[in-house]
Amino acid sequence: MARVMIECPSTGEPIFTGMTFDWPSFENVKIGQKQVRCSSCGEDHKWKRPDAYLDLSSHTKCIIFGRGCEFSEDLIG
Repeated sequence: MARVMIECPSTGEPIFTGMTFDWPSFENVKIGQKQVRCSSCGEDHKWKRPDAYLDLSSHTKCIIFGRGCEFSEDLIG
């Protein structure tokens, strides 16, 4: 299971949403608007599934483009 992450709009840091999925489930799940307290800036951030990505490892980030996924180590900040 991979952690569902978003980026803090203020700092750009990755934020764990508290949710975990495997890729097939995440690709098909319908997630309405959620809110998470940011561990980076302390604010509450609202997000939807298109804003999220799976943290598949500490070195790879999965960015969602529509229904597809692009894996790149170059995307890690």
